[in-house]
Amino acid sequence: MADPQDTALIEVLRTRGVRGAREAALVLSSLGIPHRLRRDAASSVLLVPPPDAERATEQLDRYWRENRAWPPARLAIESAPGWMIGGALYLAVLGAFHRLAIGRSFGLDWYAAGRLDAAALRGGEWWRATTALTLHGSLGHLASNALFGAVFGCLLAQVLGPGPAWLCVLLAGIGGNLLNAGVQAEHLAIGASTAVFGALGALAAVQSDLRTRAGAKALARWAPLVVAAVLLGWNGMGSARLAPFGGVVRDPTDTTDVGAHIAGFLCGLVLGRALSVWHARPSGISTTARRLMATAAAALVIGAWVCGALPSVNG
Repeated sequence: MADPQDTALIEVLRTRGVRGAREAALVLSSLGIPHRLRRDAASSVLLVPPPDAERATEQLDRYWRENRAWPPARLAIESAPGWMIGGALYLAVLGAFHRLAIGRSFGLDWYAAGRLDAAALRGGEWWRATTALTLHGSLGHLASNALFGAVFGCLLAQVLGPGPAWLCVLLAGIGGNLLNAGVQAEHLAIGASTAVFGALGALAAVQSDLRTRAGAKALARWAPLVVAAVLLGWNGMGSARLAPFGGVVRDPTDTTDVGAHIAGFLCGLVLGRALSVWHARPSGISTTARRLMATAAAALVIGAWVCGALPSVNG
């Protein structure tokens, strides 16, 4: 395609640098619109013949609109101070309570006092929704919840900070246990897995929100949620599988607490989204609020166990 002559040409773009003008010239070339790029010391000018001026302007406007968010902004991850300490404390707490429980320390039956008992919970023993998260039946049970909980919790703490992140994980676990106990009349359970899947849900919500604010496309925005749902289905459903002709089949010996995993995940999604919105505000989550959240998480666990242990000790 031969360049048009400079005479009687109309200017459709003027830029201070040459990069934008060259990009626009490539757009016009791909559309078969004749043009000429003229450069001087101060600017670059894109010229087209009068009959093509209107079409060239419309196509360039359309191109800029469609590519306004490209390339996508880099996702800013705040490696907040103390995010690894929070993970270490989580591991220490789970390990300590497991040692106390299997050793019946202080003469207390920790499992009887702290397990999730749906009937007792509805009867007013609210602390069981918290204490059950700290108890595990075996080293394998403990190790899996400790490992995945620490990973998801630390990743969440990198964005939100340790106080908000670990309070979010704890509240998601408590909320999941409460919801699960509300729909199962006779139900006994122990383990931090409800909180672990709550951490997964919160992490997915936060990462999806980060990508949304960065102007990412729909696939990138939904990817964290889809991956988290796959992980929930792969690791949180136990032996439950969809039957070929509808329904769900499950090994009758499987003790996986599917309801708690789903409930914890959903609570995590809601809490993670709320904290992400708070974190994204210009003022962010203040240092005072972060410290209060960390204190609240510790107080919830300690307070719940005080309430759970006292009746057993006094009895």
